[in-house]
Amino acid sequence: MSESRPFVLAENSSYEKESMKFAEGINLPFRGNLKDLRKEALDETRELDKQYFLILGKKSMYLKLGLTLRNKPIFCDFLKWSKDIRKSNLTRSMRGLPKDCTVIDATAGLGHDSLSLATLSNKVILLEKIPWLYALLQHGLNKARQKNKSIFNNMYPVCDNARDYLLRTISKPEVIYLDPMFHVSTKSKAKKGVQALRELMPEENPDYLLQIALNNAKERVIVKRHRNDKFLENLSPTYSISGHVIRFDIYSVRKI
Repeated sequence: MSESRPFVLAENSSYEKESMKFAEGINLPFRGNLKDLRKEALDETRELDKQYFLILGKKSMYLKLGLTLRNKPIFCDFLKWSKDIRKSNLTRSMRGLPKDCTVIDATAGLGHDSLSLATLSNKVILLEKIPWLYALLQHGLNKARQKNKSIFNNMYPVCDNARDYLLRTISKPEVIYLDPMFHVSTKSKAKKGVQALRELMPEENPDYLLQIALNNAKERVIVKRHRNDKFLENLSPTYSISGHVIRFDIYSVRKI
């Protein structure tokens, strides 16, 4: 089992100074550069194969499990994801809302769902409280924006705790989206990005976040759940949209 936070590695020795400074700024341990660590850690390889690394280069930032080539890097690859956007149960949950609505994704993670929401909203605020994950998210967005796709300009990452942000926000959004991390024992494995977050992020009690969201959204709150999970905070939604694995619970809270 990996630690609950990744080590920072420079992609090569020329980027060690910047990577060390970055690691200090977000209070993560620094382990040198990827090439040297692979050479030095032969005896530790089995143990390090269970460890996640946040790897920084001049033009790249990605998460990786272990030091071998077996596990592929995990990017916030908005450019790749944008080529495969399609109608989904999440976008169906937004039906009836105008394009000029504001959405707060209160649990942004790697930002994949935020991108889908940005196809239907001119402003999506991505809240992520973990600094290293926020840095990964922001790096991916900055890289995507260099291609001048307008959809990425609809997305605004913020490093903050969802409860604190929602309690102090003055401008109420039309929609608040919640995707509390759920840990499910099934035979099928989650996608590697989701699995990484499940292993790295501590389990939290999401109680009261839904109630806070209901008090702050103008139109609706959308909650992502495993289809077999109980309703968040035991509050029944207005309606649900279910797929084979995921269920979206929609709470209508229209406020004039």
